[in-house]
Amino acid sequence: MGGQVKDYINIDPSTHRMKIIRWIALLIPLLLVAYSVFMQFSPLGKPTAVNMYAFYAVNICWVIIGFWQFFAAPRQPIGHIAGLIGYHILALTYVLTVSGFDMPLIYTWSALLLASSVYLGQSGINISIATLFAAASGSVIIHASDDKQVVSIVIHFLGTLIISYMVKMVISAQAIDQAELLRSQTAERLQRDRIVTIVNNLSDAIISTDRNGIISLYNASALNLFDTNTDLAGKCIDDFISIVDKNKELFKFADKLHSAKTTQYRDDLTAKISNESIRLGATYSPIRSTNSVSDDGYVIILRDITKQKSLDDERDEFISVVSHELRTPITIAEGSLSNVSLMIKRPDIPKERLINGISTAHEQIIFLARMVN
Repeated sequence: MGGQVKDYINIDPSTHRMKIIRWIALLIPLLLVAYSVFMQFSPLGKPTAVNMYAFYAVNICWVIIGFWQFFAAPRQPIGHIAGLIGYHILALTYVLTVSGFDMPLIYTWSALLLASSVYLGQSGINISIATLFAAASGSVIIHASDDKQVVSIVIHFLGTLIISYMVKMVISAQAIDQAELLRSQTAERLQRDRIVTIVNNLSDAIISTDRNGIISLYNASALNLFDTNTDLAGKCIDDFISIVDKNKELFKFADKLHSAKTTQYRDDLTAKISNESIRLGATYSPIRSTNSVSDDGYVIILRDITKQKSLDDERDEFISVVSHELRTPITIAEGSLSNVSLMIKRPDIPKERLINGISTAHEQIIFLARMVN
C-alpha cells in the first residue's frame, strides 16, 4: 500500500461465497435441462420422461428459477428460503417425472444440500436430505418391479449422501479456518488502527522507503514539514528536498541508507524548504524481516530542530560571554587575596596595604554577586 498511512479495506469473504452460489444456482438448472433434452431427443439417449407435458413444464421452470436466482437474487432471508423451497420442489419433480433417480447428475444434489446449509444451517440440511429421501423412495415405488433399478437407486442415494457429507466436512473445516482468519484479521486491523493513529498524530515526520529510497508510506507530519500537499508516494526523497551537512556537502539519503546497518542519527543537517533554511535532525534505520538476509526498506524520522539549535547557539554564546565577564573579577580577587596572603607574613608591610588588598578582593566578589543576581 502506497501513500499516506491509512487504514485498509477489508473484503468480506461471504460476498464472494454468495457469488459462487448464484453461479451454481444458474449453471446446475441449465445442466439438468441439457441432460434431459439429450436423453429425450438424442439417438444416444434413453427417454425417461413420464410425458412431454411434464418434460417441458419442469425444464421451463428450471430455466426461469435459474435466471431469477442469478439476476434477481433475493436480499432478504425469506427470499432465500422461497428459492430453496422452489429448487427442492423442482428437483423432486424432475427426478420423479423427467430423469429418474439413477442419473449421473443426481450427485449435483450435493450443491443443493450445501446451499441449504449456508442459508438455513442444520435445518436446511435436514430438509434437503428428507427431500432427497422422498425422491429416492418415490423412484423405488415407481420401479419396484425392477430389482436392478431399485439397487441402482439405492446406490445413487447412498453415494449422493456420502459425497454431500464429505463436501460438507470440507466446507465446515474451511468455515472454521475462515472464522479464525477473520478473528486474526480483526485483531490485526485493531492493532493497525492503533499504530496508524499514533503515527499520524506524531509531530515528527515519518517516512518509509523501499531499498532504493522510493517513498512508500508517510504520515501527515511529513507533508507539514515539506510544506506540500503533493502525494509523496513513488518519489525519491532526494528528488524534492536538498540537504547539506555541517561541511556544506550535499547529503544524499539514498547513499546513506544503503550504508546504514543499524539506527543512525544526524543533527548537523540543513535543508532548504519553501525558500527557508531549517535545521534537521534525522534518524534512519533499515527494515529487516526476521528471516531476511537483506534490508527490505528503510524508516526515516525527520524533525525540525531549528529552534533547538538556535537555543543551543544562544546558550553557547551566553556561556562564552559570562565566562569572559566572570574571568576578570575572579582574577583580580584571586590576585589581591594572593598578595595579602604573602604580605601578611612580613612584619614590615603596613597594615593599610593589607586592608586595601582585602578591600579590592571584597569589591570584586560583590561585583560577581551582583552579576549573578
